[in-house]
Amino acid sequence: MSKKEKKPPGPFIREDFDLGLAMPSLKQFVVDDLKFRVYTLFDEDLFQEFKAAVIKKYGTFYPDETKKAVIEAIKMWIADVNK
Repeated sequence: MSKKEKKPPGPFIREDFDLGLAMPSLKQFVVDDLKFRVYTLFDEDLFQEFKAAVIKKYGTFYPDETKKAVIEAIKMWIADVNK
């Protein structure tokens, strides 16, 4: 390419192209990747109690049920602190 020739302006994507519509799972991944995370280590006794409580309430112990239980506990704790 000679110096007089212009380089292409970048990726050849139309101005009206919406990546979120084209790849909704990629959009959701990017949105979720920006969210705040908390990681906690459980002692074995506390973990067994937590697992039993999740199974008692939701019937199974999978990531979805665990997440629901943790979110519920956090909301209850926030409400208790803000009283």
